Amino acid sequence: MAEDFSTRLADDVLVIQVNLNNLLGVVEVNRMGGKLDELIKDQVRKVVLDLSKVRYAGSAALGMLLSMSKSLQSRGGKLVLCGTQHLDTLFKVSRTVAVFEIAPDQESAVQNLKK
Repeated sequence: MAEDFSTRLADDVLVIQVNLNNLLGVVEVNRMGGKLDELIKDQVRKVVLDLSKVRYAGSAALGMLLSMSKSLQSRGGKLVLCGTQHLDTLFKVSRTVAVFEIAPDQESAVQNLKK
């Protein structure tokens, strides 16, 4: 089974590439959310989450993103999403488009966090 996501560091920014194309199932979202929480719980403050491979996502995924953002913000950090073109409708319908900072690609997202 392929990993749910892969990571790389760009200076002090953790870039996470989500490798799942479907974030509709609660089981998958909870599994991935738990792994991401472990990854960012201590030192990491700046995170780019690349969702370009995700085609479908639902309310569970939205909850995971909100939780991740809130967790980082509580420690003075920030989450920037990129590759959200397939999820624009979800953000608009849920009225959370203004809650997240969204960049067009990984490089732009990393630059936004370096400001």
